[in-house]
Amino acid sequence: MRQLLINKLITDKKVLSLLTLNDFGTWSSASLSGIIFPLFSISQIKGADLTDVGLSSLVFLGVSAALNLPLGKAMDRLKGYVDETYILVASSVLRGIALILLAYSTSLAALYFYQIILGIARSMNYVSWRVLFSKYLDPKHVGEQWSVYDSVIAIGLGIATFIGGYMGDNFPYSYVILVAGLVSIVGGVFPLFIVKDVKEIAEEK
Repeated sequence: MRQLLINKLITDKKVLSLLTLNDFGTWSSASLSGIIFPLFSISQIKGADLTDVGLSSLVFLGVSAALNLPLGKAMDRLKGYVDETYILVASSVLRGIALILLAYSTSLAALYFYQIILGIARSMNYVSWRVLFSKYLDPKHVGEQWSVYDSVIAIGLGIATFIGGYMGDNFPYSYVILVAGLVSIVGGVFPLFIVKDVKEIAEEK
């Protein structure tokens, strides 16, 4: 029994660490692209102005908000947590591909289209990540574990924002968007290492 508890603690910490690394990639990608997005849009997207930047961001967040509840209900009906894990991976990859394609885009239609795709990816990420992370929290150390997570993400946000600004000063804005896409895809690799762990939970049930 004691060994089982020890193994569970080790597994839980591993899963939380890998999920934190995934979110580190997600938020770092968001910071990289976010700081440069208005400049990129106005300079590269033909006919775009700050109104389009704001409206496309509204579309992005609106799509995400509209999908959150349906996705959350759908995931509540799923058995185990394997599906949520793959949805999380897919969200990071989808976000990355959308940003990479956006980096080479020049039309307003493309700007709005990729914001819709990014909104879908955001919803997939937020819902699946929270389902998984909350499952593995230790009830006795919830505050501590959330604090560690938040500190790691805050550091990532700060570093990524600085790097994004530096790159924007020294490279084409499209390069920053491209790098943000690659960072998101790399972040999507980490949840793959918890698939075995979430499968074991499903089998125990």
